[in-house]
Amino acid sequence: MTIGLAIPAMLLLCFVLSEGWYLWWTNAPVLGWALAAALPLLALLFFLEDRRARPLLWVRWYATRDIALFAAIALGAWMDTRLQAAVALVRSLGGGWHR
Repeated sequence: MTIGLAIPAMLLLCFVLSEGWYLWWTNAPVLGWALAAALPLLALLFFLEDRRARPLLWVRWYATRDIALFAAIALGAWMDTRLQAAVALVRSLGGGWHR
């Protein structure tokens, strides 16, 4: 049951995340439908795994303080690298804050 829910959910989520950079969900409704199908599948997967005696995925581990801190640091690092890339792009196009 776990694999039957996890594989389609992850495939749909990967499809949305990979194609979402190029297409917008209003231009490609399949992205919205794929996300709308992936989220309930993931929710059902986490619900079922949380109640198993010997789960394949320890979903309670995802809600710990350490994981939340790691996610916040990773998000901050990602935002920092995106800002650096944006500044480099502006400078390479002739604008920016150089003297």
